[in-house]
Amino acid sequence: MKRIGAIFLLLASAARAQTLDLALPEKRAGVHAAIVGGAGIANGLLGAHVEVRRGQVAVFLGAGTMVPALSGGVRLFSGDGAGLLVCAHALKWLGDRSYAAGVTVGGRFRFANASFVEVGGGLAYADFPERLIDAHSAPGARRGLVVPDGNLALGYEF
Repeated sequence: MKRIGAIFLLLASAARAQTLDLALPEKRAGVHAAIVGGAGIANGLLGAHVEVRRGQVAVFLGAGTMVPALSGGVRLFSGDGAGLLVCAHALKWLGDRSYAAGVTVGGRFRFANASFVEVGGGLAYADFPERLIDAHSAPGARRGLVVPDGNLALGYEF
């Protein structure tokens, strides 16, 4: 329980500071693009995505490398592309009807050189073939489960 409290304190302080470096880059008006790689449903389980951001809202589209998958979603930030973040995202496995959709809450911590790290946690709903859980299931049977979801990523904003 102490660890959970420490994580929330870290996220709260990051939301206020919006950077790990005191030399916060000045706000730049307009549209910004970023390349992000990491783990979690938002990153195609293990993959990368391209993000387009304006102010406190970003949309992204990416692909998984661990399994063939496409991911996409929207992020809302407390600051100008940094601080507390809420991410709603979905993932579609290619070659299968399986999918997952979730929401994570966390933070984006920016460095002065336009790179950043993201960390967050939440829940997702995943729908996949029953055979992945029970080899003796009926052909074509599906299973939907609520599963934990996380986000751990590194990125660079242009």
